[in-house]
Amino acid sequence: MICFLYMEQPNFKIESPEINTGEIIKIIDGLKMDPLGGYEPFSVRGVNFNLIMTSELDKSDDYAPASYHRSTLIDGYDIYLYDQGSPEERRRWVFHEVVEVLFREIGLDNDNNEAHDRARRLEEN
Repeated sequence: MICFLYMEQPNFKIESPEINTGEIIKIIDGLKMDPLGGYEPFSVRGVNFNLIMTSELDKSDDYAPASYHRSTLIDGYDIYLYDQGSPEERRRWVFHEVVEVLFREIGLDNDNNEAHDRARRLEEN
């Protein structure tokens, strides 16, 4: 006789990973964001970033004012930041990209844009 035992599948979805927004904001506030500064390297929670100012919006991402991509220069990510925003807007855009990368680094990189959506919620708070 074959017996099937119903077992509830464990929920491996990360409900609310710890993101220290104060730490991230402090790091971002220390960035110069100089349009003529070239690359500005920084790290958050062991993840390396290059901040690269640009005068063009990212056409591949619905003209987003900031976008990130795996870096070809460092073991980490390049964040391209539109230089025409106000200082407050630029800080918010960098915050969003950093938080999204951190969420993806811990496994929130599904097809539903969960990392982006969670970064957006933190950005708005």
